[in-house]
Amino acid sequence: MIEFNEQIIAFLVAAIAAIWKWWENRQTQEKLDQTQAFFDPESPVDIPAVGTPARSYKMSESVRDYLLHDHTEQEQGELNRQIDEAEAMGRIEYTISWGHGYYRIQYGQIVGGSR
Repeated sequence: MIEFNEQIIAFLVAAIAAIWKWWENRQTQEKLDQTQAFFDPESPVDIPAVGTPARSYKMSESVRDYLLHDHTEQEQGELNRQIDEAEAMGRIEYTISWGHGYYRIQYGQIVGGSR
């Protein structure tokens, strides 16, 4: 009888471990799917998966410095405000503008504009 109980306990432990592993794999696959959808330009997903580094979709300081170069202090303040606002809203594609032109931004990079 003792042997039978040990077998049942061993089976239950193995079953719990298998269920736990299945659940972990499912969570990992969901995160991978969400990350791939976030970076797919044709996907409607615009919220990054938890743990996605912000540097992969927010504007870096070097791009921001480049964008602000040759603008007046007032224009720089307005452009900075628009960038910060768009990033706070989690937008990955947006347009910022000032009195004489605009910039199109995608994933923190300048992809177009007019001066």
